Amino acid sequence: MAEDDRIARLIAAVKAELPNVDFVLGYGRGFDPLHATPITVRAEADADKLIFDATCVENLATSLYAMRGKRIGIVVKGCDSRSVVELLQEKLLDRENLVVFGMPCEGVIDLAKVRVRVDIAQARGAEFTGNEVRLLLPEGETRAAPAGCAGRQVPALPLPQSPRGRPHDRPGGDAQGDGGHLRRPGRL
Repeated sequence: MAEDDRIARLIAAVKAELPNVDFVLGYGRGFDPLHATPITVRAEADADKLIFDATCVENLATSLYAMRGKRIGIVVKGCDSRSVVELLQEKLLDRENLVVFGMPCEGVIDLAKVRVRVDIAQARGAEFTGNEVRLLLPEGETRAAPAGCAGRQVPALPLPQSPRGRPHDRPGGDAQGDGGHLRRPGRL
């Protein structure tokens, strides 16, 4: 599935769920092309600011405990969903007050490794393709590998989606027909 289609599906799902939640935690473009920042989506116009790419490094689930008692939606990567599962298992969150928007992750950028190769302060733009980031610099293009987790640990979510949600596609593109539960490839 094309990246634009995945983002469009995420935005549509968030907009559909907004009347049922106080807000949705997601990712928006940060102060430069290599940084994403957490955003709070409270209105449909805010949902159009959502992004999901290799710059979405932060674990948004770390904010959930402080927001107990509210009906919250959250955009999570597979590896971050482990934090959500732990909070649910420890009964620090109520599952009925949580809507999870799971996004298959192909890995996140490791800025420390990119900084070794290029001066990222000079970046005017960035494009992410598979396992590479193409930085648009004043002197021309430079490529640097994201070289983060590379999406190998938990590419899909090991927890149920929103009760009204549908399972998302695996990074490979084939939809899972498992009743709303996403698993690691090759595991039951």
